Amino acid sequence: MSGDLILSRPADRRSLLIPATPHDMDMLIEMVAPGRDVRAKLTQPRSLPQHRFYWGLLQKVVQNHEFYSTTQALHVWLKIKQGLVDAIELHDGHTHIRVGSTSFENMDGIKFKQYLNTSIDLIVTDVLPGVRRSELLRATEDMIGMRFSDLRVGTLQ
Repeated sequence: MSGDLILSRPADRRSLLIPATPHDMDMLIEMVAPGRDVRAKLTQPRSLPQHRFYWGLLQKVVQNHEFYSTTQALHVWLKIKQGLVDAIELHDGHTHIRVGSTSFENMDGIKFKQYLNTSIDLIVTDVLPGVRRSELLRATEDMIGMRFSDLRVGTLQ
């Protein structure tokens, strides 16, 4: 049997993770025999504030860059630079390159936070050289009314 179950971290921090509901507890008991090890992949839902900050960041860059005129073009460049591309070999010998997706379905909150951090680094090194990371973050924060430091995974939903 396999399935997704929800774990939560209690506020008292005495336990690292516990089943979030009685149903999740039942699933865990049924899936894992006592004394057995299991491999788990931890994911966290993406948050709307992360999404909003990212697109606000891109808007701020586009407003201050002579080449990129749309957030969508900058978004594609960031995805390509971070390797979010698939090469599809066609039967006629041609290769089609498809840019990957950063959608909520394709990227959880943990991966998106990594993507966002790398995007910021790429912007300040390649797109807006000379602009410090802190300056870019502050300008974005002022524009959208949200602090980057509040975007820690798990703190804003």
